[in-house]
Amino acid sequence: MKILLIDDNRDLATVLKIGLEEKDFEVEVAYDGCTGKSLALKNKYDLIISDAMMPGIDGFEVCKKIRYKLETPILMITSLNMLEDRIAGFNSGVDDYLVKPFTMKELFARIKMLNIPVEI
Repeated sequence: MKILLIDDNRDLATVLKIGLEEKDFEVEVAYDGCTGKSLALKNKYDLIISDAMMPGIDGFEVCKKIRYKLETPILMITSLNMLEDRIAGFNSGVDDYLVKPFTMKELFARIKMLNIPVEI
């Protein structure tokens, strides 16, 4: 299973990549929204995990721009935890919204909920 991870926080992206690879996922990382959008539209992924706040194109815009072309599940991870933020995420086309900080166990549970096989 192949995952696109879009997050400008390189430290967090590294931790998530390692954790996901330990569960046998193949993970490609984009460190900004423009690159993430380009990769999402160019390659086939089983899941896209995107941060909301990034320089250039934010995660909400990335999701809006790719959602109309892709049916790939999208999980947004962000520190934006207000109701309006979550609604904006769902309105942009995400399938689930996970607020930071979170544990890898919760991330895996959310991935499993999106019908991506993963052992929790």
